[in-house]
Amino acid sequence: MYVVRSAWMEESLMEMGLRYVLSGVLNRYLSESRSRLVDSDIRGGFSDAVRACLPPDEEYLVKGSAGAGGRAQVPWFCVFDPRVTKKASEGFYLVYLFKTDMTGVYLSLNQAWTPFSRQGSAAMGRENIRRVSERIWDSLRRRRDVPAGLRTSIDLACSGHNDNLARGYEQGHICGLYYAAESLPDETRLVEDLKGMLRVYASLVGMFTGTGGTDPLSGYQAIIPEVCGTDMSLSRILRESSVQPSAGAFKEVVFPGSGRRDPTRRTRGSVPFKPDYELRWQRNTLLGARGEKAAVELLKQWYPSCKVERVSETDDSLGYDIRVTGLDSGGELHVEVKSTTAKSEHTPFFISANELERARTDGEEFLLLRLFNLNDEHPGYYRITGTAVTQLVLTPNSYLAEIE
Repeated sequence: MYVVRSAWMEESLMEMGLRYVLSGVLNRYLSESRSRLVDSDIRGGFSDAVRACLPPDEEYLVKGSAGAGGRAQVPWFCVFDPRVTKKASEGFYLVYLFKTDMTGVYLSLNQAWTPFSRQGSAAMGRENIRRVSERIWDSLRRRRDVPAGLRTSIDLACSGHNDNLARGYEQGHICGLYYAAESLPDETRLVEDLKGMLRVYASLVGMFTGTGGTDPLSGYQAIIPEVCGTDMSLSRILRESSVQPSAGAFKEVVFPGSGRRDPTRRTRGSVPFKPDYELRWQRNTLLGARGEKAAVELLKQWYPSCKVERVSETDDSLGYDIRVTGLDSGGELHVEVKSTTAKSEHTPFFISANELERARTDGEEFLLLRLFNLNDEHPGYYRITGTAVTQLVLTPNSYLAEIE
């Protein structure tokens, strides 16, 4: 197989540099709309040249694109931290975004538009990604390693009806810099700017990693529903979501029984938001893991001479999360943990048919441990045995549909 290389590709990466790459795209992208030779350069040699400008001891990935299939209105070079993402369709990253009219290019700390494009209409997705951008910038600007003079809005000169992706880039922009085609800075300035934005990127990765070493992509994805659905600051959301209460912080309350919630009570207001169910699942998974870890510590306090195993890590089909063995009775205790961040013990929770069957079968050897207010310094809990599960008011939530 032969690879067609343009004259530009023959230049060494060291001779190219950032200024050479940026001016090459700005000067050639529109004029080479038919030959599309510059498109090959963007995917190949130009991307390599951008990577050559990054710190050699950092494991960043660089990818350039002029569109998959059809030609992109906005070509780009992305710089990925592989701990966060390796593709432009998820997470957050640094990216050089070229205006559609090639009058300039932005160096942008930006977010993937794809997850937001699934949240109902394009307008709703743009509103939600804008809210996340603003909340992230509000937290970043308080950090000392964010340089002054960063732009918090960009204009890619979008036009036409098929520009949702470009407009998504505009709303996903968190902060960055702009270079006009007619006055590109010299190589030294461009490299220094890139290093400065890499520090901002690293700061954001650290923000979502937190002190607990959370996967930064999961941390970012978990805050999106909160940011889109509430007016809480990002710092508060991150602070609350990182709380891992000790066993001694929990307070027990009496099982509230099957009392129905006051129908006149109103929930807090929220902005329009169509859930991204994949992101919701990820967030609930993180919350569930925190609850199970806390439950393990509680059970170790209650049964100090027993073995406490978190079996859900290897098998989530058992109908319970934790197994306690070594009881005086000689049997086992099967513990299902239900965790929410809601402050009230009356808050409903989901329970599967498999868990209900396990509760009824095990009876007194089954414990439903209900944890609530999990983001607070003093969360609460109550306990329900398998025989007491009958006191719960169960509402059918889904149905199996079959064709006769």
